[in-house]
Amino acid sequence: MTACPRAALVLNDQSLGFDESACDGCGLCRPACPEGAIRVSGGALQPLLDGRGHAALIACEHTRLPPGPGIVPCLHAFGRRELDHLADDGVAVIVAARGDCASCPRSTGKTIEAALVRSNASRSSRRETTLRYEHTVAAQWLKRQSEVIAAKFDIDQSRRALFGGILQRRPSASAATAEAWSAHELHHVVPELDVSLCVGCDACSRICPHGAISLQGGGTSLHYAIRAQECTGCRLCLDVCDVNAVSLRELARCEQHVVALKGQTCRKCGVPFHQPQTAPDGTGICRICRHTDHTRNLFQVRT
Repeated sequence: MTACPRAALVLNDQSLGFDESACDGCGLCRPACPEGAIRVSGGALQPLLDGRGHAALIACEHTRLPPGPGIVPCLHAFGRRELDHLADDGVAVIVAARGDCASCPRSTGKTIEAALVRSNASRSSRRETTLRYEHTVAAQWLKRQSEVIAAKFDIDQSRRALFGGILQRRPSASAATAEAWSAHELHHVVPELDVSLCVGCDACSRICPHGAISLQGGGTSLHYAIRAQECTGCRLCLDVCDVNAVSLRELARCEQHVVALKGQTCRKCGVPFHQPQTAPDGTGICRICRHTDHTRNLFQVRT
């Protein structure tokens, strides 16, 4: 919602709404959505692909260039996820022409340059190819656009098989190599649990739509498994944790993969429960009973 400069996304108690009359199609909501759930129709945010130079050409519509391939409503609608997809498809350089972002009413402070830094940092940690960013003036960009179109390299974006034939993908690393690199990988978002605060309620593991935090094992091997590569940064785990035990770190290594749990049986209600192994034993009372006065409905009757 905050990413939209025209407040076209409206949230109320029942649902998230969309005001079509307010939307100008800038696309800034697209990179802001951690789930990648937003699409901009009509090809308005498609770069012009130059297979000869392994380049993607994009130019802001506020450069006053005539409408055509590669002209987009806003450069900054290309976030980290979109740049990753381009790099995965073999693009090596972004060739961009921009308007005056400082005076643009669409400006929200989120930039394609910042997204590129995040994308490249993470890709470098995995030994994957990174993207270069070339800024050019509008006239030079238009000349490059004309050359690409004349050479018939303006490939239909929906036909990825054809695109892959011209921009060759980088070979994937072997499983052994990938495992060796994984310890040094910078993830875009890393969830962490503060074991000194965690009460083992499982709320974070139950609500995570991608299994970035999950309850695994059983008996003495019960534990929370943390898989940072699955985390999108949706922040649902932060919202649901009522003891603030969950935190998210951005562009970081995952250092906490397992949180071991110990099981007990509550001596008040008799229900099994678990908590981090490093938590103090306490009184053998579950988190519910610790906050519930079981005698509140008992009364002394005198005759």
